[in-house]
Amino acid sequence: MAGYRHYKMRWSSCIAESRGNNRDPMKSPFHSTPVVRTPPLPLPEGVTRYPHASPDSTLANCWAVRLELHKPSGAGSIGWIVWRDPTPKAERIKPLGKERITDLRPGDRVEVRGAEFVVRGVELWR
Repeated sequence: MAGYRHYKMRWSSCIAESRGNNRDPMKSPFHSTPVVRTPPLPLPEGVTRYPHASPDSTLANCWAVRLELHKPSGAGSIGWIVWRDPTPKAERIKPLGKERITDLRPGDRVEVRGAEFVVRGVELWR
């Protein structure tokens, strides 16, 4: 085996080298920000909260809502994220019989691109 060298190193010396000067407890402080868990604010019936959404977000102050829509026949299902401040190219979802998207509940009807859909679920995103 020309050109190949095998280096033997003791396991204890590997551990000592990997630790370096980390024996000083002040070099790696603990997390200093306390984590406070508060119960989430209640949501209207039929509305769920995305697991990563803030517990203090509600439909009144949220930035995005995810709607799960299906055709009135029950066929097909699509998910649509609706932002509070949409871009000019955003699709317009028009609630039928409701004034705002945040007023929608499962069973309500909406219009997207001229087609009518039924709301299957409302999920608070951000």
